[in-house]
Amino acid sequence: MIILKNEKLNLSNTQREILTALVNLYQKKGCALKTVEIIETMDYRSPGTIRNLMQTMRALGLVRGIAGPTGGYLPTELAFETLGFRREAEDIPIYRNEKLSDVTFQEMSLRPPNSSILHVRGDIRDFKVGDRIKVSSKKIIISGRVEGRNDLNNSILSSIVVAFVTE
Repeated sequence: MIILKNEKLNLSNTQREILTALVNLYQKKGCALKTVEIIETMDYRSPGTIRNLMQTMRALGLVRGIAGPTGGYLPTELAFETLGFRREAEDIPIYRNEKLSDVTFQEMSLRPPNSSILHVRGDIRDFKVGDRIKVSSKKIIISGRVEGRNDLNNSILSSIVVAFVTE
């Protein structure tokens, strides 16, 4: 399945950050998320800010609100598309400094001569410049070092030491 980014939605950095946190938590937990759970991953946002921006994103069709004690917010398919996340059956793990991380690989954009942008799913705040990373599955092997990260786009800039794609 190929998903194109929706260019019509111009989200603010704060909206994008909240939506990314919601999608990452949803991928991990698989259920509706409360405002408090989203705040805990962002450290510095107020509950009122999150609730207000969720209402705006709800009107845009990016989130669904579920009422009741077990309710919360769910990302819609449009949320995944807007962030450029792909929903794959197979999670491809990313190793950071030889240890398995909670972050999974989505896609890669090559940047000459020997670097790439890895679009990922999960919380990338633990990834630091210089960390060794490895992406490995039956179809792809990428090894390199973190050169930077973009928390708003959930991407990691990486040097490439070795990369193989098989079929």
